[in-house]
Amino acid sequence: MVFSSFTFLFYFLPAFLLVYFLAPVTWKNTVIFVSSLIFYYYGVREHPYYVLLMLLSTGVNYVAARSMIRCRKKREKTLCLAAGMTWNMGCLFVFKYADFLIRNLNFLLERAGAGISLPCIRLVLPIGISFYTFQISSYLIDVYRRKVPAERSFLTLGTYLCMFPQLIAGPIVTYSEVRIQLQKREHSFRNLENGLREFTIGLALKVLIANRTGNLWAQVNSIGYESISSPLAWLGIAAYTFQIYFDFYGYSLMARGLGLIMGFHFPDNFQNPYLSCSMTEFWRRWH
Repeated sequence: MVFSSFTFLFYFLPAFLLVYFLAPVTWKNTVIFVSSLIFYYYGVREHPYYVLLMLLSTGVNYVAARSMIRCRKKREKTLCLAAGMTWNMGCLFVFKYADFLIRNLNFLLERAGAGISLPCIRLVLPIGISFYTFQISSYLIDVYRRKVPAERSFLTLGTYLCMFPQLIAGPIVTYSEVRIQLQKREHSFRNLENGLREFTIGLALKVLIANRTGNLWAQVNSIGYESISSPLAWLGIAAYTFQIYFDFYGYSLMARGLGLIMGFHFPDNFQNPYLSCSMTEFWRRWH
């Protein structure tokens, strides 16, 4: 379910906002958590066990962080961190890079004449696994460094990790940035107005620019590189450039707007990346 879809705009979002603003303050995190699971389930409904994977990741890191504060020796604390990070990076590796590694091993085995070929796993990549893995890992590392206390409530930690505005494509929000807001945040007409404005601008960038230029790129790509002229090739490059820029920028604005409506102030993680003078600066400005 993407933010620009009719399902999200006319069904999920109105229902969520109605329940969220009618719910008492003590229940608002519960509404966000349950709604986020529904949002994620819709996206992975063909593989519903991926919802359990995300909940399991929350549970593993919750236990690891709580175990750290009970450790008296640094070695024990380090082992808790290692266990949590092994789970986080292990899941990401298996789903995202296992087949890549197996294919390269098969290539090397073939060149060596070993006559052995390892079968690929061919797992479907869970939506947003990179974002929520890095996000929960940052929380675990901050607890280890004593930058933030270990969260006592599983529900609060789950709300932080699964919050649907930034679950699929970021921005990656550290726990320290929203820890206080998870407990107490302001709900006002000003936040509602500013949030709706940012969401609407992001939606316009996504639908009116990114999708349209994306269609042009798709047409150029479908023709085939051998059959297009140089001007059309440059036009296709420009179209793809605008597509990825306004797609991500629009999504980031929509995520920030939704967060603001709920009283969260997400960081601005998209700062004119095409004005960068180096690849390092480009990465920092882009994300």
